[in-house]
Amino acid sequence: MTPMKNADDAARYWVVREQSGTLSDAERKALQEWLENPGAAAAFRKAQRALAAADAHADALLQRQFEDELAALADQGAERPAPRVPLRAAIAAGLACLVVGAGLLAALSNAEPARTLATARGGSERLALKDGSVLTMNTATTLGIDYSRAERRVSLPAGEAFFDVARNPERPFVVQTPHGDVQVTGTSFNIETDDAGSTISVVSGSVRVRSGVNDGPTLLAGDAVSIAPSGAFSPVTDFDPQVELAWRDGKVRFLNTPLNDVAAELNRYFETPIRIGDASLLALPVTGDFSTRDQSVAVNSLALAFSLRVDRDAEVVILRPAEEGR
Repeated sequence: MTPMKNADDAARYWVVREQSGTLSDAERKALQEWLENPGAAAAFRKAQRALAAADAHADALLQRQFEDELAALADQGAERPAPRVPLRAAIAAGLACLVVGAGLLAALSNAEPARTLATARGGSERLALKDGSVLTMNTATTLGIDYSRAERRVSLPAGEAFFDVARNPERPFVVQTPHGDVQVTGTSFNIETDDAGSTISVVSGSVRVRSGVNDGPTLLAGDAVSIAPSGAFSPVTDFDPQVELAWRDGKVRFLNTPLNDVAAELNRYFETPIRIGDASLLALPVTGDFSTRDQSVAVNSLALAFSLRVDRDAEVVILRPAEEGR
């Protein structure tokens, strides 16, 4: 949540959240951090007293109404009734005003529900968040969102995603991977992570990278770095956004890439794996764009470029030299 405009607004929000009994661990931590701010504890106690006073006032209204009805009915010789529901409902609605107001404050502060998302092999998903950030997930990607008042945290245990982060210096945006964390206040960057490590490529702005307890480099636009499973950082290098981000347009782009590596990259997107059927083909340099949405188009393009024969069945696609088996 974005910080409230004043301590009283924040205090009312936190009192209602605490009274609800549904505070998450992240919210409890955020509440304790907020209470350390100057004047926060006093505002919090004031809001607690206001809620208690409202509750006591409601009870007094109910009691007075009930006593008035008893007196009237006693004069008429009638039996004692239960308190009238309309008054109870009205008082409950009055008490709920504080809760509704706090809910409105939460909505205005760009609260984001915690959740986990996943894309299938070959799938992608674009997600617009309430703080103005936009996340785009690539094939076979798992992503978790856990926003708190103090920070905007996203986990990326596997796959690839592009982050276009709305700037907010008071509420950092942190992406947690199995190999390290990336922290920004507002920028755009790509992260790809798998068992071999995580690669961060910055398109605009800057990011800070950490591995465990070790600080890594600060990356600027055009910089890329990889984090190994050991936590070691690669040297910072340049990257070509046209190549790195082609997946957002349903393509992969290669520049003098060995055919074996091309097959491995395409296999991230298709259920039926592509195999190289002859060792002489493994190092063939591939340059060009290939579809990640239609395997037949991608395979046929490779076959045409290198005069290859394509053997297909339900379980595998094999690329072989055209003259093999003739």
